[in-house]
Amino acid sequence: MSHRHLLIALAAAEPGMTLSDSVLDTKGNVLLPTGTVLTASLLESLQRHQIDSVAIAADGVQPDDEQAERARRMARVERLFRPSGKFSAQDGGDNGAPPVPGHDATGILQDYMLRFRAEGNQ
Repeated sequence: MSHRHLLIALAAAEPGMTLSDSVLDTKGNVLLPTGTVLTASLLESLQRHQIDSVAIAADGVQPDDEQAERARRMARVERLFRPSGKFSAQDGGDNGAPPVPGHDATGILQDYMLRFRAEGNQ
């Protein structure tokens, strides 16, 4: 059994999709267990519980959706690691110069995050 999944917005979820992870409420209670096949009434119930996203088994996801999700994840990492425009000696730059990308702690973390997200991990 494949453990690949895709985290999608609840609004993009459709009846017939299978959950790859349990859906929990804000208190940690299981609303729907892993393996549940979504129905219209279950989707409405999740909306009432203010659930924003669900993890769907990748075999129930179209390739175009998977590519769009991968692009969204990569864009998110890029946004999180965007340059602030101001660097100081504390940031790893000497004389106010920016640190070399990939050679400071932030660059190393960004490289790991990009590889992790590129593999389809959330």
